Amino acid sequence: MEEHFPDDHPQPVLATPRSAHSKALVSSSHGYIALHPGREWEFQRPSPLGLQEDVLSPMYGDALEDMLEQRSGLVVYRARSRSAEPHPEAAHPWEHMSARYHLKALFPDRADIWNEFPNSPDSDREVKEDIRARPNYANHLAVDVMLSLHTNGSDSASTRGTEVYYHQAKPQDKALADSILCSMREVIRAQPGYQDFPLRESSNAGAHGENRIGKMPSVIVETAYHSNPDDVAALQDPVFRSASMKGVKGYRLWATGKTCEPLALHPIPDIDVPIQAPRDVELGYAGNPQYPLSVELSLASCSEAGACTPWATTFDDPAKPLSINLACNGPSPGVARWSVVLRDADGVATTPVEFSQACVRA
Repeated sequence: MEEHFPDDHPQPVLATPRSAHSKALVSSSHGYIALHPGREWEFQRPSPLGLQEDVLSPMYGDALEDMLEQRSGLVVYRARSRSAEPHPEAAHPWEHMSARYHLKALFPDRADIWNEFPNSPDSDREVKEDIRARPNYANHLAVDVMLSLHTNGSDSASTRGTEVYYHQAKPQDKALADSILCSMREVIRAQPGYQDFPLRESSNAGAHGENRIGKMPSVIVETAYHSNPDDVAALQDPVFRSASMKGVKGYRLWATGKTCEPLALHPIPDIDVPIQAPRDVELGYAGNPQYPLSVELSLASCSEAGACTPWATTFDDPAKPLSINLACNGPSPGVARWSVVLRDADGVATTPVEFSQACVRA
């Protein structure tokens, strides 16, 4: 894009306090585009292993839209249509068409959004217009953040994993990109079968037009590689789709000034509990879990066989402390060694923490 448009410069970023964010644009992949002069309709992305990014990524956009509405309270706009009705010229479903044509239908009199190069002799001029139409739309809406979703591709079939890009001329967007990547790593790897899924440790600086032209913080999430067979399997798995989009909670952390950090229980001191006199113990943790939370106590050891019972409890209110009630209901002293795990609504769990509960006579 820098080669195509060397005179373009990043737009000045709108100075909106993050805590006041209310609107987002979700842009999912590319879609059908018309090539000139014959106006043949083609998908913009290859599908070397049979997975078409232009069709798949909008489903990721649906999941992300739900997360942003439910968890961040944002009004979410989409760059592409999700209608299954046929496009009048291409005869393909609207949901398979590029953003350029959706925006042309929405704003027929705003050619500055979707038709920047009407006199270009290039066969792919509408491809270039489509790239620019997405951030042009974001600027028109004055959204607070633009989140673009894509799958990646490589000539090497061994290259795989999740990456997040910000524009090299907008270094202030790196914090957002890193927060999203960190949270995706936590949630994806919490899912069975994805404990070792590769995600980059840091976001990448790039020169993508989607990130450059928007006046708001803008990042591209490359969920996985459509050129790698293991990633292709993951991309088609609803578990991976849900987890990866829940991981974009990193936006919410960044917007509220929080730091992405691993979920971890604080150490729990050993405690004496008088027989027939229960005690409450407050648990502390680090990280940013998604409520509701469950606290699960399993037995590491018990001094009297059959006298100790594993149990769990749930916490729904983030404003209330995590307080568990320890009781000794039997008639005799004894010791239980508990292993405690904190688990959030997205399946993220802490490393077990052990402590001893000694039942003592008052």
